Amino acid sequence: MIPLIENAFKHGVSETVDFPFINISLAIKSDMLVFTVENSTDINEIVTAVKENIGIRNLRRQLELLFTEYELTIETREQSFFARMFINLRSYAKN
Repeated sequence: MIPLIENAFKHGVSETVDFPFINISLAIKSDMLVFTVENSTDINEIVTAVKENIGIRNLRRQLELLFTEYELTIETREQSFFARMFINLRSYAKN
């Protein structure tokens, strides 16, 4: 979760001129962790496909190593960056 929060501050609100925001949500329901982060982006920035840099790639790898059931969705929206992570907490990989 930390890389997504760091990205929200580093690449989101610190680079947003008008109306910066960050929305963070964390909930656990029936052994399912649901985590979302949405942050503002520069309104003048052209919305393109999400470029996954080393931080997101490392996060995906960590999830792969730790859990057998998870989902990480990242997308750009009209004026924001949105990330959602689902983790089945019972799927913790016990090696």
